[in-house]
Amino acid sequence: MRPTALLAASAIASVALLAVFGLIDPGWVAWLTGAEHPAYPIAASIDLVGLDGDTITSDDLRGDILVLEFWATWCGPCIEEIDDYNALQAAYADDGVRVLGVAVRSGTTAAIEAFAREHDIRYPIAIGDDVVWRDFGPMWGVPTTLLIDRDWKVRRAWVGAGGSKIETLRASLDAMLADERSSPRAPRRSAHANDAAFPVERR
Repeated sequence: MRPTALLAASAIASVALLAVFGLIDPGWVAWLTGAEHPAYPIAASIDLVGLDGDTITSDDLRGDILVLEFWATWCGPCIEEIDDYNALQAAYADDGVRVLGVAVRSGTTAAIEAFAREHDIRYPIAIGDDVVWRDFGPMWGVPTTLLIDRDWKVRRAWVGAGGSKIETLRASLDAMLADERSSPRAPRRSAHANDAAFPVERR
């Protein structure tokens, strides 16, 4: 096991053990492990700038199901997930599901845009800052992925990459969409679901 994976596993095990003895909020355990939150918390507000210079706010995103990925250009596991999120955006865009990557501590906008083009990122990217990193805490590192429903509540969260994360994320999306289809309340379809934060060069 790689050192980073070993440290992450140790942190998760320690937090879970503390939760068993009632010494830590069970919501934090869900945040670390990707388990469903015991009580869906309201997500923090977003007021960021995309790579195209346009603002991205909570009001723009509310009403869609949002996969919110905090990542960094220097993060190897983040890079490994890019193809998964490209595929996820393409597969679920017509269902009002959006993927938004928030780049944190990754240099200038120009550097992040060059990285996004090099790695063929096809979903929108926003430039993160210390405020959004703090407001969406607790966060122990990148990647941190949140699944936020149409009512702006955090349904699940994951720290790290690999394992069954993407499969669990897809299963959660399928379950949420199935619940909507069986409900008399029709989901709002996003007018922005196929938007990109920058022109995409196909290879």
